[in-house]
Amino acid sequence: MQSPSSPNISATKESRETVKNTCYAVLYYHLNILLDPVSQNPQNSKLVEKMLSISTSSPDNAFIHGLYEYLSTSGHIDTLLRIDSSSLENWLKINSQDHHLLLWRYYNIHNIHWMAGEVMWNQGNDEEKVPLDDRVQCFTRAIGSYSTALSDYNRNNVLLRSHRGSNNSQSTDSLSQRYGMSPSKDELNKVISQITEQIDVAKIQT
Repeated sequence: MQSPSSPNISATKESRETVKNTCYAVLYYHLNILLDPVSQNPQNSKLVEKMLSISTSSPDNAFIHGLYEYLSTSGHIDTLLRIDSSSLENWLKINSQDHHLLLWRYYNIHNIHWMAGEVMWNQGNDEEKVPLDDRVQCFTRAIGSYSTALSDYNRNNVLLRSHRGSNNSQSTDSLSQRYGMSPSKDELNKVISQITEQIDVAKIQT
């Protein structure tokens, strides 16, 4: 038997949900205004970064995922990919239709080029699902990212060591904290040579 107070409890829950959704909508509205190319200026960019930093530190996963969805469907992919978080990384892997393309861009934006190369290399190796021409394109992108990782090897590893050792607000959830140093130069050269051979074989098959 339903207690007399049950309807009030239900109404309270619905009211809280309405208030929460309204807050989400207000945030999205103001973000959209700040991200409008017509109104963009340096001050707006700082406000956007601050809003995203506060928003993505929320313990409410539903809110964070809703924010990712909003940014991805409202033409603000570049802004979305600038967010440095394992939550976004996992969201891209699960929810993005072209997850390999966005992950590739995501890692490149954050200068984790060897991970970007790995994403495209793995995609290119999926012979059952990926057409041959697309596999060649994936391999080409993989070589580009691995080559960038190789050319920036010393500079990026110095930056990563600096970030990991700093006492500032660097988050333990950041990409530099999660992935640390890139593979060695020998390993990168070996991977590039292997992918180059795969491209040569694929071109013969076309």
